[in-house]
Parts: sequence; C-alpha cells; structure tokens
Amino acid sequence: NHQSPITNHQIAYVIYTSGSTGSPKGVAISHANAINTLFAINKQLKMNELDTVFSVSSMAFDMSIPDYFLTLMTGATLILACEETKKDGFAIRQAIEQHRPTIMQATPTTWKILLMAGWEGDLNLRAIAGGEAFSKELAAEMMHRCAKVWNGYGPTETTIYATWQLISEEHLAACPGEFAAIGAPIANVEMLILDKNGEQVPVGVPGELYIGGKGVANGYINRPELSLERFIISKLKTQNSKLYKTGDLVRYLPTGEIEFLGRMDNQVKIRGYRVELGEIEETMKQFPGVQQIVVNVFNDAMDSQRLIGYVIENGRPLGEDWQIALREFLRSKMPGYMVPSVFIKMDSFPQNTSLKVDRKALPKPDMDNLTAGKYEAPKTPGEKLLAEVWSELLGMEKVGIHDDFFDLGGHSLAAVQMMTKLKIATGKKLPLTILFQNSTIHKLAGQLNGFNQTENKGTDIHFTDNQRFTSLVPIREGGSKPALYLVHGGGLHVLFYQNMVKYMDADQPIFALQAKGLNSDEEPLDRIEEMAAHYISEILRSNPTGPYSLAGYSLGGIIAWEMARQLKAMGKEVLMLTLFDAVAKDEWSASGTTGIFSKKLKKAGYNLSLLLKNPVHALEYKTHVLKMQFEHKKGKLLTAFRNNQTNQIEEGYLPYGSKVYEKSLEAYEHYMLQPLDIQVDLFKAKEQMFYLHDPELYGWDKFALGGVVTHSIDGNHLTLFDEPHGQQVAEVMKKRLDEIITVLSER
Repeated sequence: NHQSPITNHQIAYVIYTSGSTGSPKGVAISHANAINTLFAINKQLKMNELDTVFSVSSMAFDMSIPDYFLTLMTGATLILACEETKKDGFAIRQAIEQHRPTIMQATPTTWKILLMAGWEGDLNLRAIAGGEAFSKELAAEMMHRCAKVWNGYGPTETTIYATWQLISEEHLAACPGEFAAIGAPIANVEMLILDKNGEQVPVGVPGELYIGGKGVANGYINRPELSLERFIISKLKTQNSKLYKTGDLVRYLPTGEIEFLGRMDNQVKIRGYRVELGEIEETMKQFPGVQQIVVNVFNDAMDSQRLIGYVIENGRPLGEDWQIALREFLRSKMPGYMVPSVFIKMDSFPQNTSLKVDRKALPKPDMDNLTAGKYEAPKTPGEKLLAEVWSELLGMEKVGIHDDFFDLGGHSLAAVQMMTKLKIATGKKLPLTILFQNSTIHKLAGQLNGFNQTENKGTDIHFTDNQRFTSLVPIREGGSKPALYLVHGGGLHVLFYQNMVKYMDADQPIFALQAKGLNSDEEPLDRIEEMAAHYISEILRSNPTGPYSLAGYSLGGIIAWEMARQLKAMGKEVLMLTLFDAVAKDEWSASGTTGIFSKKLKKAGYNLSLLLKNPVHALEYKTHVLKMQFEHKKGKLLTAFRNNQTNQIEEGYLPYGSKVYEKSLEAYEHYMLQPLDIQVDLFKAKEQMFYLHDPELYGWDKFALGGVVTHSIDGNHLTLFDEPHGQQVAEVMKKRLDEIITVLSER
C-alpha cells in the first residue's frame, strides 16, 4: 500500500476571492473539507463509473472541484469544455448533444444561456445550479427538461456547497419569493441564522447566516486578522465551536428550508463570481484624476446585474475620453466581469443619516449616454436590424453603427440572445465568436451575409456552385503595398491569422494559403516541394510579377521557406520571409552532436521543469495539443473559402481533413532543408513550452545565409495570435514591411 505523508488537515487547494480592501483573499481548503463535501453531495448525485460529467466551470471557480475529483473518486468520465465553448450557448448545446453527459454543474446564467440557444433538455441528465440565485421560473423550466435538478449554495469558505436542494413542484410552491430556496445543510454541516445581537431568529425573520461543520475552511492564507473577523468562535451552545460569518441575509421558511434574501455588505455576484465592490473601488482610485469612487450594481433591461462606477474628480479634469481610458486601465488590472459597464461623473455623492454614501440614492445610468462619441444612424437593412435588436437587449433608445457591443455593457447572455434573435429574423446562424472580432453594428452587419450554413448541419460546410474552394484565400484585396502571403500552420487552416490581420494597415493587401484537399474533391499533397509549387501557381495567377512577402506559422514556416526558394529560382523577388514560431527541421532531428537518448533525456527534463514551475499552465498546454491532434485525426478541420455570390470569406468545419493532416506529416518527414541566401524574421513565443537545442534562433542560422532577426512575442506556441498577442505581432510586421518599402523606394 502506498504510504502518503498527507493528512486530512493539510491544505488541498487555495482559491482566491475578491477582497473589499482591494487585495484578493486566498481561502485555504483542507483535504477533510473537500472530502466531506464531495461525499455529502454524492449521496444524492450517486455518481458512478457509468456517468459522464461535462465541465464548464473555470479552475478558479470552486464548482470545478466536484467535476475534477468526484469523477476520479468514482471512475466516471470527465469532459472538459474549451474556453470558446464556455462562452457560447450554441457551442455548449452542441457539445451536450454530442457527448450526452449524465451530470453537469453550471451557474443559472449558463443554464439560461443554454436554454436560449434552443437546448430542449435531456431526461438522462442530472443538473446542478450553483454560484448565484436560482430563479423559480428557470428552475421549473429545467425540472421538466432534466432527470433531476438541484440548487446548490455555499461560500468558497465553506467548501463549494453548504446546502443542497432537490427541485420539485412542491419545493417551488413553498418558496414565497422570486428564487428557489437554498434548502437544508449537507452532511456534517451546521447552519445558524442570527440577529445583530448574535441571537437565533425565529421562522420567517431575516438574519445573517453562520455556517459550521466539516466544510468550514482553515481561514485565509497569510491574513490572520481577516480570518479572525470572518471565522469566529461561537458563543452559543452549538455543535461546532468555529463558525463562518457569511454576510448573507436569509430566513427560515415554514418547511425548515432556508431562503436567500441578499447580501448584508457590498459583496455581489456577477456572472457567478463573488465580487467585492470595495476591491473595484480601490483599483479605480489608482487612476489619475480620481478623488472619490463608488461602485454600485443595477439591473439592465434583461434583468442582468451590471456594475456602474461613480466618479468625483480631484480638481484636475479627467479629459474628453476619460471613460474609455478608465475602462482600459481597469481591464489591465482585473478580470472583465469586474469592470463597470457604465461610468458617471458627479460633483458629490448623496449621504444617509450616518454620513455614509447612500447607494440607493445614486442616480441610475442613462444608457443612451454610453455611445462612442458621434452618433451615426444605421443605413443598411442589416444595420437597422442589429440596431433594433441591440436597443431592445441593452435598454437603449438608439445605438450608432460605430458603438461597441461590449463597451455598451453587452455580455455573454446578451450575446446569445442577440444571435438567437438574428437567427429568427434572418435564418442565418452566426458563431458567437464572430462578435469578438466584429463588435460594432457596422462590422457585424458586414458579416450577416457571409454565413450560409443550412439547418441541422452544424458547422460542417458543403460546397455549392456559389462556394469555390481554393488554397489562396483573399483576406484584403487592393492597396498600394506589396502583397503579404500567409501560409497555414499544422492546423491546415488560416482563420487564426484574423487577430493579426485586423491590426494591419488598410492599404496592405493580404492573402492566406490553406492546404489542398480539404474539400475532398482533390488529393492532398504529400511533399513540401509540391505544396510550395501549388501555392505559388495560385499566387502567380493574380500576381505574376511580384514582389512577394511570405510568412508561415509553425509547419507553414517550412512551406514558406520552400516557396521562397522556388520563387528565387524563378528569378522572382522575395522581399521578406517571416517565420512565426517555426523551428528548422534539423532542430527536431535526433542526429548530429546530440544522440537520440541524450535528446530524449533533455526533453524529459525540460518538460519536468515546466510542470514544476507552472503545473496548471503546462498541463493546459499539453492537453490542448493532444486535443488538437485528436480533432485532426477525426478530420474535423477548419477551413475558409470565398462565396462567389456574396463575395465574402466564409468559414466552417470540413469532415475531410484527416487524410490531409496525415499527408502533411508525411511531407514534413521527407523534406530536407537547404541553405538559402535570404534574411529571416523569426517571431518567437516568449513562453517556450517544448524543448529546443537552440532556443535563441530555432536552428535557422545554419540555413538563412542572410541572417536571422528575432522578435519576441508574448504568449506560447498555441496563443501567439490570441488577443492581445495578435496586435503585438501586427505592430512588428507593419514596422518591418514599412522598412522594406523604404528600401525599395530608395533603389
């Protein structure tokens, strides 16, 4: 038997929550705390090895703990939703319908988004709602769509859940308010409702909730004073001497269940996250020109809670665009859900009789004042439709075509509702992620005609006469500068480049190249030389004389290298060769000065050091790589194509990618790099997640006879083009292209 030095009372994990002083507080949960909660809730869940759990919770949210560890304890299957899926109700629906989980935990907001996306339920699914108040209307709707539904309540300090209530018609009928009651304590948990004098209150009388028992945490990491303030010693004759003071206002119902009434302090729940208004206020005070700050909560037109910041200047004017600057400042300091949607400048704050700020007397925001500068009315049918939908969802009388959805306070719930309304109005289903690149009415209206997916076909594309697949994808045509050609990576598609392209100069022509054979009508190529020749042939049809700027990501860097070699052999001019985190092929080989065994040892050592340094980040990266490889083997590969009727670039999944992926690996194995008289611009990810013998130049100095210029970019190999890294790549690219144009003009 394995002998472990770990005891029940040692810390199992720490989760940080928002703090009123501006400093987040880490809640230390012991093994005994976690085990008690997991066993207690599984008495009702009855999870076993036949179950499948679909996890949509963040690792930073303690609702993820049962997903990860109950599955390990019972032998159930765990499926982790990717970050993009978590943001998109349609994607969650598709994943649930594909994987058919038997258990899923989520906040009521997520369940609401899922229902709005058209999910009809699954009578094999046991559903748990937690993290925020669970409306009776939503609970009733879910109850009729699932096998069972529970309402879970519990502060992080009492280990995930302190109460657990099965939703039934009888339970909802007994709840007098708008929300389902939070129920009764789970096993080995004690609950007391006390008045301001510390005495227990009778049934029906509101009081503060105190929690004791095996779920109560050790306290806060390195915060002894705060621990003493919130983890108190009971003066009453209770089962447990230590109680956690929740700050939640509750009352007993005649049934014995507990009803949640609200908070007694300035703590609120935003999208399931616990937020101390004081932490936001302390951060806002760091912004130049601010003297006093108050942050409050209001309900928008969709009855969703949103944050509003009230500001008093310190005598120095904040400036014309102070709201935009303040919002960007806060986004650099804290998560997006903690950044207020609205800011209001005031001369003074209303006060109550205790000379404290009277939050109830603060003015409600005028949503029409959120527009971004000069108002420009919608003109096209698409713009008018979007303006009408946004006005309804965001509670605004008018919306200009250049106003930003997120700056106006839009969030994931509103985004799902918008996409649902657009689908009803137009019959077109747009992916939710398109909103993040097209967040104004003007931009989004331009995309309305760019998606032509038929019902019941998900995101698989089936080509018609109006849709022509080519390897060369025009991203931006026209412009005065020499064209830039972007070669696909190992994923074989080119859509990831959009986060860079949108920041490039407007007069920069940009084309992308994706793998031949993705449409199943053509055989994929299995040699790098053939791929390069094919891509060059498509380029020459529209640009026979050049000059050419080439760039490739990962595997695409090798292909771009071979394209440069062939173009130079034709007498064509290659102005620039850019390699995005691409490694020279010899760098991976096991020959030369480092033998097979030596290289494997170094690689293993490097991976171990990554795990020790940042285990969560390293595991996330490795898991994502394995997932991508799995998707490739299944043949689910993204592609882009030109719709000849609408003249738009469209995207979708093609079910023919497995063979193309295999052929690309074969092509890589057979390719032999040859030295070339050219200078290379090497963009390197700062977070190196794999072992390299030459981490400085990636081995290219042996082949690029003109030299290697390196540019370090934030992120890792997989996130190099994610926001905001894509903008960083674009800024360097623009500078380098401008330098080359200057040299051309001086010839």
